[in-house]
Amino acid sequence: MTVKRFLVYMIAVCWVLLGACSPTDNLARGGAEKDLTALPEATAEATVEISAGLPKVVGEEGGLYPPQDLAVVSSTGRPQLLNSYADWCTTCQHNLPIVQAIAEQFAGQVDLVSLNIDVAATQDLRDRFNITDRSQYILVDAAGNTIERWYGFLDQTQVTTAITEYLATLGR
Repeated sequence: MTVKRFLVYMIAVCWVLLGACSPTDNLARGGAEKDLTALPEATAEATVEISAGLPKVVGEEGGLYPPQDLAVVSSTGRPQLLNSYADWCTTCQHNLPIVQAIAEQFAGQVDLVSLNIDVAATQDLRDRFNITDRSQYILVDAAGNTIERWYGFLDQTQVTTAITEYLATLGR
């Protein structure tokens, strides 16, 4: 294989890999950035449902992550790791064992909340936390304030260090 052919091959491989989970949100296309402090507009019905603590289970069995009760977001009294994903996303599939290991390591201290971007019912929460695409991970405190944010391929050591340091500030 010639050097030129090898370089063309490598460029094609990178193009495919990067395109598999490339940003498709408004900001990536040059659109306006969302206001991080603004709460999403919600219907009175949705507000009552979440504030009443009624389960709002979304997702499907057999998906990348199990169905999720969205009523738990910022209501458990514990920090949470928000995970935006799509079942078809290769980066999300790569991160799955990392996210599961983090969830197991911090079970009872930090809740994992997985938001499937292909499920319309997750849109209000994704807007609330400025989640614009898949493969975004956000550590939030018990009140829902953003502590740390990661994108794309996760570094397990970096995420666990950030969570451990945050929990240490809480005396846990």
